[in-house]
Amino acid sequence: MAAVEYESLDEANRIKERKQQVIEAEIDKLSSSLGHVPTAEELLRAATSRNHPLHKYFTWDNSLAANRWRLDEARRMLQIVQVVAHIQADRAQPVRVRKFVLINKTEPMRLRNEALAEPSDREKMTARAITELRSWCRRYIDLPEVDSIRNALESMLL
Repeated sequence: MAAVEYESLDEANRIKERKQQVIEAEIDKLSSSLGHVPTAEELLRAATSRNHPLHKYFTWDNSLAANRWRLDEARRMLQIVQVVAHIQADRAQPVRVRKFVLINKTEPMRLRNEALAEPSDREKMTARAITELRSWCRRYIDLPEVDSIRNALESMLL
């Protein structure tokens, strides 16, 4: 049996913060040298060198990287399958929504209608929706054209 090592949440967060700082610093350096924000291709090209600080954050084992790519493709396939929701009370027109929803990252996706029928799953979906709305509000904090929408959302989400 392999030995297990544990770290505190504070230690784990410091590692994430250091990684974030390294990534930001290297992207800033590359942006300065290129004269523009690097494309994904330019960033990958720079990190190809084993000496580059970003090298360790990429998956260089091609079979592992290919499998991860295919898993991402499979996730995107699951996300694009849609059904039509008919909500007479709110809308005259039907609305297309995702057929499958992710309730918990450790479990498979579920049929939307089944998840909505289960109170605990519905509560988790609601919590995720609110989190996404808050994230949207933060993402566009510096876009005054959507201030009225953002302010209305923020007052409702308090």
